[in-house]
Parts: sequence; structure tokens; C-alpha cells
Amino acid sequence: MRIWVGFVTGLLLAGCRKDRTPPPEEPKVSYSREIRPILARHCIKCHELEGNSTGYLLSLAAPKIPTTFSLPHPEGITIPPKEDGLLLKWRVEGGNVDEHWALGPLEGSDWNPAATSPGTEESFPEGDFREHLRLMIAGDLLPDQGAILKTNWLRQGDDNPTSRLKLVSQFLGFPIDRISAPKGISAPDETRLRHIFSTPHDGDPSNSLEPPTFMETPIHDPDPLWADWEKDPEENAQNWFAQKNTTPQIPGLVAAFSFDNGKSDNVALGHFNPANFELTETTEGVSGLAVAAPRGVILPSSMKFSSIHPFTLSLWVKVDALAGDIPLIVGQKGSRGFYFGLQDGRPTARFIRYWPGNAIYTITEAPTLLPGQWSHLTLSYDGSRKAGGLRLLVNGLSIPQLTEADSLRGRVFPIGESFPTTLGGQGTDGLALDEIQIFDRQLSALEIRTLRDGKSLLNFFKGSKELSPELTDYFVSTSDSRRRFESALLQHRENKLVTEDQLKETLVMESLPRAEPPTEARLTGPKCLDAIDRLEFVDTLIHTDVNLLARALANNVWKAHFGEALVPGLGNANSDMSRVDDLDALAVKLIDLDWDLARLSAFLTKPVSP
Repeated sequence: MRIWVGFVTGLLLAGCRKDRTPPPEEPKVSYSREIRPILARHCIKCHELEGNSTGYLLSLAAPKIPTTFSLPHPEGITIPPKEDGLLLKWRVEGGNVDEHWALGPLEGSDWNPAATSPGTEESFPEGDFREHLRLMIAGDLLPDQGAILKTNWLRQGDDNPTSRLKLVSQFLGFPIDRISAPKGISAPDETRLRHIFSTPHDGDPSNSLEPPTFMETPIHDPDPLWADWEKDPEENAQNWFAQKNTTPQIPGLVAAFSFDNGKSDNVALGHFNPANFELTETTEGVSGLAVAAPRGVILPSSMKFSSIHPFTLSLWVKVDALAGDIPLIVGQKGSRGFYFGLQDGRPTARFIRYWPGNAIYTITEAPTLLPGQWSHLTLSYDGSRKAGGLRLLVNGLSIPQLTEADSLRGRVFPIGESFPTTLGGQGTDGLALDEIQIFDRQLSALEIRTLRDGKSLLNFFKGSKELSPELTDYFVSTSDSRRRFESALLQHRENKLVTEDQLKETLVMESLPRAEPPTEARLTGPKCLDAIDRLEFVDTLIHTDVNLLARALANNVWKAHFGEALVPGLGNANSDMSRVDDLDALAVKLIDLDWDLARLSAFLTKPVSP
């Protein structure tokens, strides 16, 4: 009250002494800089909820102070006399509310505090930081798709969009979720911001897919050309066919599962311990018995599918219904690993390190199986780590395929980690499998047809009077020189993986479609809260909320040097406002230095005269 009385007395005295120059008019009390912190410290906890005992709701964004402004304050609330005087003076002046001070014009003068700094260990990027900011927040939305890895900054920590929103707030030094209401932003703003800082992989607890990744230094060394390993394969094939002194075989079989008598020991080659293999149910198969409803039957540990080694996987399959995802043979942990199965009746195969940015994935264009009937299904893989190297055949015929992903980098199966290979899995009640065979090479088309009918290879060999393209392909794929070259190629690919394992791999963002625009004009808070995607958010921050950005960046650089910001909690209502002018002066200096944080940091490191 004394401050108010003194103010009135000063006006009266000024009116009686006309021979002197009147003193400058005393500035009005600022709600944003002076009143809002007081309300936040002392009043908001009793007045922030609907139906509170005081009878009125107090919002920091649009406070409504009752006409009967009473003093003293409620029991237990102690407000310093100076703050009480400011509250009364502001109420008498009309109780006007201005925008948040950090959004208003920069009011600082030239930088002049007597402060020096020995420097900071933090490294700030050189150049106009606003461009860095655009890449960091919205690189994947810019025309240059190579900038996508810059959004790795938003992938730090929890994948929850709310956590990412907090990360943006912490980076800016301005809690964008604490300015429109006493606690948190308005519901429409929160919905929109959650959307623009979300990815397709958020918010679904059952989604085990990992975010996409980007190798920062990809290896471009191509595989050796096939022409290097066989100078004249057709001439050698002619000699082989002319002699006809051996019956053609299908080499490379490493495992076979027949199930004919329903016992675990009925397995060709004896490559694994029968104790590790237990049948759940059996049914009538294409020959003898077949395994039915294999709910994750674990195969022997030697049965692993490498992304760099060729293989062929052959089996007979019958499903009661084609709807849904039906795993056939799977070697994976979570979403990472190898998968061979059916998707709504369409055969599909994939190797996934991280989905969707680091994987190869192919699927047939249309359903190719008939419900309730046995079909022969083959996956042939050339070890190239390309989607085109995954070849799907049904009843011995190649089927048109679609590529869903074709960018596999790094090792799919980490060294030393166990990825069990299983038959079937969840959702396989109507599934039956029979005559499963696994080869450690990519079979020719003639060999694959032979796995189905048991006679194509021998019939071609004996019935042909001259060498056919099918027989040439078979000879080339089984020749010793081909096997030697594949061994060298496998070593080449392994060396490449060793190199890629040492590269930095960056998690990146993937955006959802644009959010719905706001329906009402914004009265409080930064305009960037109206954004409908991350690019609009950062561009609005840079071009419209420019004073907020300058203050936030200057505040962060100062904190890196001195351990505490000039204005701790820049956008909070209860901030320590004692050094607002210094912050504005430093923000002006940042703009003078062309928004270069490295130069501003160097400026603070030099001694500055008071």
C-alpha cells in the first residue's frame, strides 16, 4: 500500500511545482514480467481447478481478478509487501494482460555485464543455427531426403510423442507445454502437437517394430561379378551332358523333416538332437503324416538363415483359411530376424534389422494358395541382401512379387545373440506343414520343380537330345567352380558386414500425415503451437516466434558456460526475472552474430569489460 501512496503523492507534488520539468511517467505494471510470476508462486495452487473453494478460476493465460480484491491473503499465504503493492497497483491500472514476455520484442541494450568464462566443453555448430534447427526437427519433411538422419535428435529417449515434445521444450529452454493454461496446453493444442511429434510406430504396445535407421557411412563396394568365376559355363555344360555318365542329384541338403510316423526321430540326416524337436499335432500329409498347428516348434540351433548365405527352403503347406498372418518358418527376436510366411494367402519373406528403414521384404502380388489344399511352396535366396534375391515359387512356378523394402545394412543377427528358429507360431491353428527341406545353396528352377514332383530333373536329363537352358542352369548352379566362388563371395560379404558393424547407425523419424489445423485464432502462446506438421512448427518458430527463439538459444549458450541460465525456466510463470535485460542483450548479440552459436560461445569466452 505504501508504494501506491508514494506514487499518488509524487503526482500531487509534481502538479504543485510547475516551474520544474515533470518527472517521466512511471511505467505501468507488466502482467507478463511482474504479476504472472507472483500469481504462479502464491495463488495458482488454490485457484487453478474448477469448483475451487474461492469461487473463481484463475488462469495464468487470462486471469480474472475479482472486483473485491481483498487483503490480507488467505491464512498460510504470505506475500512480500513489494509484491502485494504490485498486485494492487496492477489491479487499479485495469488488470490488463499482455502476451508472455519471452514472445515480445527484445528490449535489451548493448551487452555489458562484467562476466568472463573459461569456455565450455560443449561444442556448438557453426553457421546459422536456424538451418540446423530445421534439419534437426523436420529433416525428413525437406526435399533433400538425405537430411532424414538429422531427425535422430528427436529419437533420443522414450519413443512416446509426449516425451519428444518435452525434449523440444528442453532444447528451446521454453516449456511450450506450460504457457496456455496453469498446467499444460489446451486439449486441441496437445492433440495436434502429439500428432506432429509422433511416428507410425508410437502408441501401440503390441507393435514390436523398431524405428527406421540410416547408416551414416554406407558401404558401396559391389559384389564381384558372376562372370569372374566361370569363363565358359555353356561349354562345360555341353561336355557334361554329352557324357551322361552320372545321374543328376540335388546337392546341398542340410536338413529334412518328414513327420511320416509322427515321431521326432523321423528326420533326415540326423543333424540335431531329437529332444529339441517335439511335434504338437499330426494330420494326413502329402505323404504319410504332417505336422499340424505348429505353435512355435523350436528347430535345432544349427538351423539358421543368414542374410549373406544362399539357401533354398522347400515345404508343403495347407491352410484352412487365408486371412491374417501365418508364420511358417521364423528365426527372429521381436521384429528383427528372418521371416517366411503367409499374409492373407500371399507368400512373403523378409530379413529385418530395423523396420522399415533397414530391411528387405518381398510378397507375391496376389494370393496363390487355395484353402484346404496342399501346395508346394519354395523360398530361394541368393545371399545378395537385396529384395530381388528372395524368390518365391508356388507349385514349382515363379510368382509375380512386390518389393516392400529393399535396403538392408548391417548384421541382422548380432554376433553372440540367440535367435531361435521355429515352425509356425501364433495364429496357426488351421496350418499343416509337410516334407520340409532346407538346402545351403540357391536351387535352379528345374531342381525346385523336382522337389514338388520328384521327376522333372531326371526326365529332362534322360529325355532331352540336346542341352536345354534348364539343364544348363542346373549344371551351372551345382558345379564345383560355382561352389568355390560362392565360398569366396561369402567371405567377401562377411568382411563387408564386419566393416558395417563398426559404422554409426542413426535412428530417424517417420512422419504421420498432417494434423488438423486449429479452429480458433490463437490468443496466447507461440504461433508455432498452431503448426500441423514439424516443418511448419520449426519454420514458424524461426520466422514468427523469432524473439522467443533468440532468447531461448542465448539462454542455453549462457547455461553451457556458467551452469545456470540467465532466466531459469524461460517460459515458466515463476521464473527468476532479475536478469531478463541481460538475456535480451545477449539475444540481440546472437542475432548480430548471424545466429551462429559457436561465435556466441566464443564471444562469452573472451573477457568483457564492465
